[in-house]
Amino acid sequence: MEIVFTKECGIKNPTEPGNYYLTVATSREPTYITSYYYKIVESMIKNLTVSVNPSVTKVEAEYRISFTTGEHGSLEEGDRIYIKFPSYTKLPDSIDRHLITINGEILDKSPDIDKTDRLLTIKTPVSFGDEEEVVIIISREAGIRNPGIPGSYKLKVWTEKEPTKVLSNLYTLTESKITPISVKVMPPTVGMNLSFEIKFKTGPGGSMREGEYIYIRFSEGVDLPSYIPKDYVKIKNIPLTSNVSINNNLLTIKTPIPIAREEEVTVVILKDAGIKIKEEGEYSLWVYTSRETGEVLFPSFLVYPPPETEIKVSPETPDGMNGWYKTTPIIELKAKSKYDKNPDIFFRWDNGAWSKYTGVITPPEGVHVLYYFARDHLGSEELPKSFIFKLDTTLPVIMNLNIREGMYVNKESIEITGNVSEPLSVLLIQGRRVPIGSSGFFKTNIPLNEGANTISFVVIDVAGNRTFRGVKIIRDTIPPDIEIEYPVPWITVHTKVIEVKGKTEPKVELKVNGKPIPVREDGRFFGEVKLERSGTNALEFVVKDRAGNITRKSIAVILILKVRIELTIGNREAFVNDMKKFLDYPPFIYKGRTMVPLRFISESFGADVEWDSVVRVATIVLEDGEKITIKVSPDSNVASINGEPYTMDVEPIIREGRLFVPIRFIAEGLGAEVNWLPEERKVVIIYPRGG
Repeated sequence: MEIVFTKECGIKNPTEPGNYYLTVATSREPTYITSYYYKIVESMIKNLTVSVNPSVTKVEAEYRISFTTGEHGSLEEGDRIYIKFPSYTKLPDSIDRHLITINGEILDKSPDIDKTDRLLTIKTPVSFGDEEEVVIIISREAGIRNPGIPGSYKLKVWTEKEPTKVLSNLYTLTESKITPISVKVMPPTVGMNLSFEIKFKTGPGGSMREGEYIYIRFSEGVDLPSYIPKDYVKIKNIPLTSNVSINNNLLTIKTPIPIAREEEVTVVILKDAGIKIKEEGEYSLWVYTSRETGEVLFPSFLVYPPPETEIKVSPETPDGMNGWYKTTPIIELKAKSKYDKNPDIFFRWDNGAWSKYTGVITPPEGVHVLYYFARDHLGSEELPKSFIFKLDTTLPVIMNLNIREGMYVNKESIEITGNVSEPLSVLLIQGRRVPIGSSGFFKTNIPLNEGANTISFVVIDVAGNRTFRGVKIIRDTIPPDIEIEYPVPWITVHTKVIEVKGKTEPKVELKVNGKPIPVREDGRFFGEVKLERSGTNALEFVVKDRAGNITRKSIAVILILKVRIELTIGNREAFVNDMKKFLDYPPFIYKGRTMVPLRFISESFGADVEWDSVVRVATIVLEDGEKITIKVSPDSNVASINGEPYTMDVEPIIREGRLFVPIRFIAEGLGAEVNWLPEERKVVIIYPRGG
């Protein structure tokens, strides 16, 4: 007979492993018979593995724990899983449930933590069958900190259903260290102040708070100051808050900012810190921090003598005076370096910007300092050298002279003033040195001989440039001659406007009663002047030559006014007191009236004529005892005589720019007598009437 009890019957095996038996009897056979022994073994988890990232000491890490439930290790939702961490592991006070997943599922409840026993109790958010893989991931942000001692470690895991504690595989923790990236030294030159750019990356355990320390140790042979001022060191381009202390080639730098784990850090030490190396060779440095205390060696760096630059100037010595060049010199620079066949050369003038040297250069005008140095491809550079150039290729200039070529004077001496473009020059006038002011102004007095005098100027600037100049001056103290051919003294004339003529010296100024009279190249002169009144008139002739000498002559002329004008209709030819004149336009007949030129007739009588082009009005003023003022316009036949209206037979008219009026208007307006000769078509005008 076979009897089967299924799981559903609820019969549980013993809690302890071992060999067990059972007894069986029946109602007919009441004697109990003992069975064979059967073995009860304990179910437990298996394949327990753990990985830690990062696997370094003293840091918070991510833990990945995986195992397989045993043959009878199925778990229901809410069953507990226990994880016991090794000694020196530090658990936080609490862990947010979102930071732990089991097979990708977030916990329903935050785990229980026993910090003393380093025990983490997790309730599974899902159920698991027998022999099913379980993967637990505890985030780094959960805050579980690895032990502080390097070595190999195991943790224990068990479940509510499988209480046997199972040890994991070994996981190894090492000490966190920085990772070197680079060292850059500029310039890598023996004997010069060096700047350093040191780059490294903190390790997983390398995070630092503000105020923690970075240590840099230099190898022997590096000349360090007693300390470095805080302004000369930067971390991630942030200045320090305290000076850098130095002891036995070790720099202790307090970081002014927090630094994260696995962050790239740049430490810059400026040239002004005063770090030098006196001998050529390869040198090393080591770096560690207060969090990552293991010294790390960085790549070595080379320091060697600087390149050398030679200067060649052509011409070698200045060709002027006082160390000055008068011609522009050619400058050539050449450099050599131990590790570079063609180092770069840089130059500048005075305080200008540095430029790369590409070929021969020349100095600018004036006093200037050339600075130059070489830098090879490794960054080694020499200290700048200098060379002073004094260049003046410009001749000095005499400016603003108060005398000019061919100038005439009538004095025994002349004061000469002017300016020199270069005040430090030497000025010689007529071989005698003349002082020059700070602004370049000079003044001196030079005696003159009668006749032509050549004034010589010599200017020599500080560079030796010379300028020569000569100015010819004529001294003339003899007054000019004048011979008056017409009018002769006490001549009687009949018109207010009379001609004057005669002879004097060429290139003189001649005025008769204040009116300029032109003088020809041969000295002859001819012009007209207007007499002021009837009766005796004085004519004063004033001649002034180029030297300023003056000759004056006066003659008397008697005016008995009588003007006879003959005009012919259609003919440009006219006569004034038998003197032939030519008109711009001839007289003509207009609307039955004889039209004559107003300006020609009025001025022949000695009147003044003005034309106002804006209002188109001509004004005639005749003064001979009494004053007559006439206004007339071509736009109206009404004129004005001494303010009284006068109506003409026809309106005035303009021909070829000349104003023509009726002849009757002339007779009545100016007090003239008019005669008409019809056979000759001629008009005879006599002024004054009855004259």
